[in-house]
Amino acid sequence: MELIKKALKWINGFNKKQWLFVSIFTTTSGVWFSLVLNFWGNSLNLTRINSDGSREFTLLGAALTLATIIWSMLSYASQRYCEYHASNLKIDEETVNQTETMYETVGSGVANVFEDVVSNKISYIDNLENGVEKIPKQIFTKPCNELKRITEEICKNLSKLLSYKEYNIKERDISVNLFYKFQYQCDQWHRIDSSRNETGMTINELFSDGTTIHECLNSPTKFVYYHSKEDAKNANHYIPVHLDEYDNKKKLKGSIVCYEVVVYKGDLEYIDCMISISTYRKKFSNKEDGDIIAYNIKNNILSEYIPLIKSALCDLYVYRMRK
Repeated sequence: MELIKKALKWINGFNKKQWLFVSIFTTTSGVWFSLVLNFWGNSLNLTRINSDGSREFTLLGAALTLATIIWSMLSYASQRYCEYHASNLKIDEETVNQTETMYETVGSGVANVFEDVVSNKISYIDNLENGVEKIPKQIFTKPCNELKRITEEICKNLSKLLSYKEYNIKERDISVNLFYKFQYQCDQWHRIDSSRNETGMTINELFSDGTTIHECLNSPTKFVYYHSKEDAKNANHYIPVHLDEYDNKKKLKGSIVCYEVVVYKGDLEYIDCMISISTYRKKFSNKEDGDIIAYNIKNNILSEYIPLIKSALCDLYVYRMRK
């Protein structure tokens, strides 16, 4: 069946390329039986008259007639098949577009719902802080476990995003760390355990001047991406750790990205979150693909998890208030 489909596509393609020849042939085949055979069949040795007066094909006439019929049938069949195939492709493209639109609508709707959930939770936290409501004796969620799971899922998605062409970055090559601080705890940062956090640096050192996290905290975009840690180090925005590996030229191999997320109640900052993603043995991508990778990390991966992170941190806020 596949061979037949390929043959029909080839015939249709040939007809389109040799359109002049095909047009002449099609016109000729249309008058083959009515004019050519009737009027010039004998003179062209395509037909002959038997002794009883009947007419029959010569071997040449039979061969040409059979070839004309077969080619006409195949040309028509190939045209109809390609038209049908193109129609299905159009339908498939429309279906894909409709599906993409649906996913975008659903994704936007879910994000809006979670924003409402976070808004309600922050209002509840605000009431707790101001004594309007009593701090609950227990909560029925496990925010730390949820946040750990989120960092694991981010790591999995990043691994799929960053594995392309000659690159194949595995989950174990990626470190996803999530830090947070709460308004009532002033400037004290905490870290959620993640896939890899053995940097050998304290939290205060990670947030100190000269680090990528510190640069992100002072960035108006709240997002910092370095394709090369070597470039970040040279710009005084990265401090190497013992996990970092170097190439033959003694340059850092990895990449790093930081993204800050803040949850407000009006103008009051209640929750500050920092997501740090790093590799130590291999860069995220080729240098020329850096902008695309940075965009996908921020807008197609992290942004999808931000509502979940905010919601879980709200629950963790309430949980910490009980202590």
